[in-house]
Amino acid sequence: MRDQNSAVVQHDKLAVQVDSLSAAVFAELDFASILDTRGKLGQHYLEFSLKVGGDTVSEGTVLFVKPKHFPLQPAGLKAVMSEEADYYAIDVIADAFSMYIELDFADADARFSDNFFHLSGGDTKRIQLSKEEVSPGASLEQLRQSLTLRSLADSY
Repeated sequence: MRDQNSAVVQHDKLAVQVDSLSAAVFAELDFASILDTRGKLGQHYLEFSLKVGGDTVSEGTVLFVKPKHFPLQPAGLKAVMSEEADYYAIDVIADAFSMYIELDFADADARFSDNFFHLSGGDTKRIQLSKEEVSPGASLEQLRQSLTLRSLADSY
């Protein structure tokens, strides 16, 4: 669990084993002692991830209030873009908890490995862009210049 400034309030890890094509409940979380007022519900969020063999295969966040009642700060989004053999790597960094981060190019069509994701302040998420799935002839520098980032906080 993190507060609205992305500081970790409570942290836990759980090793589990589950059969393929099945579902199971492994833990039930009770935050009543921490989130004991309506105000505190709107100042915290839950962040989770599922890792298999060290690789993150699923992740997400849960708000305890409707998004319109969560005080989003300016995201301060930054991107560092580099070129690998078969893909471009885009490391997205947020200054504050950011919801529904969108990547787009002003002058190119592309399909990102992930788009419209959440990111906690201070964290980095690597997005891959296959060279085969971007407009032909686009160079790394052209893509850098036309990359735009925005989040839910930028929409109002």
